[in-house]
Amino acid sequence: GVMFAQALGSLTLLLVPGSLGVGAFVLLYGMSNGAGTLARAGLTAELYGPASYGRINGGISLVVSLTQSLGPIGAGLLHGLWGGYDAVLGILVTSSLLAAAVQATRGCLEGVRS
Repeated sequence: GVMFAQALGSLTLLLVPGSLGVGAFVLLYGMSNGAGTLARAGLTAELYGPASYGRINGGISLVVSLTQSLGPIGAGLLHGLWGGYDAVLGILVTSSLLAAAVQATRGCLEGVRS
């Protein structure tokens, strides 16, 4: 669900013109980002326990912070190469859909294992 909402938000920004597209993007992407933060904390604690929580969550936060810091640089470079943000949004939609597929597959596999 979380990654699918990010994909839908990015797709909306790409396809729906004007303030309606921007508003839908902000709503969908913001909801998914908030839910992802809460899910990450809960899943980390559930999967690795309290003894390892700080170390593992710190490592995850480092990777997230680095990618969020480098994202605007990459988007700017792609804008310079292709003359617009359509390619950037296409990459966001594709990567979010791939993550949603992995998320859905993992959920299906967890149900089979238990």
